[in-house]
Amino acid sequence: IALLVGVGGFFLGESVKGAQYDPGKAKYQQILAKGFASGQQAGNAAGQQAGKASGQAQGERIGKAQGLVIGKRAGEATGIATGQKEGYAAGYAAGVVTGAGDALGALGTWNTNVPYVVELDPSPVKGVPYQVYSRTHMLKGYSYFLCPDGKTACNTKLLG
Repeated sequence: IALLVGVGGFFLGESVKGAQYDPGKAKYQQILAKGFASGQQAGNAAGQQAGKASGQAQGERIGKAQGLVIGKRAGEATGIATGQKEGYAAGYAAGVVTGAGDALGALGTWNTNVPYVVELDPSPVKGVPYQVYSRTHMLKGYSYFLCPDGKTACNTKLLG
């Protein structure tokens, strides 16, 4: 009998003990809450990691696209500003050379170590009022003066 009562008590105790884990019971709710908290923490960590990786990739794609647009605009602005300065300088220098050639009548090179008698004519080039018609290298021992026609330079050898 004692054995029977002991075995029966054991199964009764196990039955009562198991009943406290039935849905809706305090022990069931406690285990459920602990599992939920643990699962939520692990899920949040995994979700944040996946979201960070996805967000970083998306951010890089968007950033590169926007950076290309901004960089292109900045490069164009710099190129235009630099090109305008360089273009102006090159154009100005070419204009000076062309203008000097037109004004000097394309008479070749000039020697900067000797004086000249220069005769001018109106220039046919727009914006250049005069051009060199002729130039005469002044020589030692000669006298230079206006010719009788009143338009050209003449010279005569000095005596002595």
